[in-house]
Amino acid sequence: MKTFFQSKLKGLIAIVVLLVTCGWGIGNAAATTIWMSDFYAGETPPAATNINGWASADLSYSNGVESLTLNTYLAPGVFVGGVNKTIGWAFSISGLPSISSEINCLSGACGTSISYTDINTGPVAGSGKTNPVFNLGIYWANQALMGNATVTYSWNASSAASFFATDTGNYNDLLSAVHIQGYSGCSGFIINGNAGPDSPGTITSCGTSTVPEPSELPLVALGLTLMFLGGLWSKRRSSRVKIKRD
Repeated sequence: MKTFFQSKLKGLIAIVVLLVTCGWGIGNAAATTIWMSDFYAGETPPAATNINGWASADLSYSNGVESLTLNTYLAPGVFVGGVNKTIGWAFSISGLPSISSEINCLSGACGTSISYTDINTGPVAGSGKTNPVFNLGIYWANQALMGNATVTYSWNASSAASFFATDTGNYNDLLSAVHIQGYSGCSGFIINGNAGPDSPGTITSCGTSTVPEPSELPLVALGLTLMFLGGLWSKRRSSRVKIKRD
């Protein structure tokens, strides 16, 4: 009888260990991915280098550490723009640390700054200014995040984080927005796929009459200066020839 109960006890212990192990494994290997595949507003950008979208964001959790990996699939010269509270890439993520300084950049083109507030999302979600829809904004200066690139952030967490949608009355599942620039002086806003805006923003073709990007302004100024000086030189030369003929 003793042997019978011992064998049953061992079997019960084995089952408990198996359940605990499986539960621990599930709780420490959570991952989710969103694709930035819907162009929302601005001038139509060049095609992405990945058939799934212009960018993707991955959340993964393991052993008390949450990781956010950002991937861009942009045409040559196109970059994620945004400094001084103008959106670079914005997210709605639950499970963020209490202060943004606890988010660490591990590798890749690290953002210039990270903010939880005053996130300017332009026309996305309809505010045009500071928008409370997103609770995390990452900003890049000097065209740091461009082309095909990967950047990874991480923070300590007791449980897995997740993307979440805030009901704004105009979207079905808005989780993230990214601002891209650098194509013929144009720019635009991309949101995650299936966000489903009922009233999308204004989309136009990228033409030659658009306002130059900030990085292009010095070249434009130089060109105008040379044109002005060339005009003066031509006018002065024409006057000299006329006087000589007289």
